[in-house]
Formats: sequence, C-alpha cells, structure tokens
Amino acid sequence: MRPEKQAKYDSPSRAILTGITDLFRERKKAGELTGSDRLDGRNVLITGSSSGLGYAVARQLAARGATVIMACRSGIPEKGEQIRRATGSANVSMLYVDLSDTSSIRDLVSQVKEHYGTLDMVICNAAIVPRKSRRTKQGFEEMFMVNYLSKFLFINLLLKENIILPGNDPLPRIIFVSSESHTAIPGPSTGTVSERTSLSI
Repeated sequence: MRPEKQAKYDSPSRAILTGITDLFRERKKAGELTGSDRLDGRNVLITGSSSGLGYAVARQLAARGATVIMACRSGIPEKGEQIRRATGSANVSMLYVDLSDTSSIRDLVSQVKEHYGTLDMVICNAAIVPRKSRRTKQGFEEMFMVNYLSKFLFINLLLKENIILPGNDPLPRIIFVSSESHTAIPGPSTGTVSERTSLSI
C-alpha cells in the first residue's frame, strides 16, 4: 500500500474522518440504468440477499425480469415472498446456504445445478464481522472462511460443474462485493476502520 494511502487509516480518528470525507466526495458514475434495461431470461444468484445491499439488489434485478436465486441462511421464505409481492415477479426463489460450512456450499451447488442448470450472474455479497474469533465445523477461522474461502470454493465448484459457462454469450458475470477496510494495516493502538462498499467484476 502507498504510504499516503496507509496514513488515512493509521488511527481510529483518521479512519473515521476518511470515511466521512469519502461519503461526500464526488464520484464518477459507471453508468445509469433506465427502465428499458432488462434481464429477462437471465439466472442470477445472490448470496447474503435476505437483508441490506443483497436484498436491495435482488429486488432490483427481479423487477428487471431476472430469475433471482437468493442464497441465504435466514429469512427463508418470507424475504423472497416480499420481493415477489413488491416486484410482481414469480421468478424469485430462496435456497439455504451456510457459508461457514463447506458441506452447505456443496449442497447449494448441487441444488443450483439440479434446478437451474446454469447461471448468468453470481453476486457474492455475504460477509460477516463477528465480535470475536470463532472456528467453523471444518476448523477454519469463521470470518476468513465466510469472507474469503467460501467464495473461492463456491465459484470454483460452479465452474467445475459447468454451472458458470465462460463461453456463453453474453458472458457470465461474477461480482464480488467488498470493502476498503482491508487496506488498513492495524497497529497496536488501531481500532475500527471505516468501510466503503465497492463492486468488483
């Protein structure tokens, strides 16, 4: 990391100030969606979509005609029903997954293959920040498992099972929702760092 960027996060107060400043900083738009932008016939899976950003994205994509698969560990089936009512789309379903458990991830892949065949878009949105370190069933540190290893395993299984087909036209999209807080290098006195959500394609 460049020294000037690292300095933004070298103390809790500077990190908070950086976060507040970023909220008001002018940003370039990547583009604007219009009413004519549709996703009819496209299969989209979103992890962590029972609340927050994931839920908002699921609702928006359902309204644009996509077949939306909400992969979550809570909110089943009520959150999917809410989106069906709000958008008028019948093409919204929910599948259970616990991203801290490799067996659950493998079960999700099997269900997707059986019921949907292929995916046109995968949005890896789920993440956690637990209060303290915990171990998963397989012995991994939970936050590392959910926020990194689960995505690596999930996407590789989707590719291996030909659920994501790189040769499809239009090309499938794999989107990772991430945070800039990983750029902080905490020292002994460093507390919380500010977060700004971003999308990586």
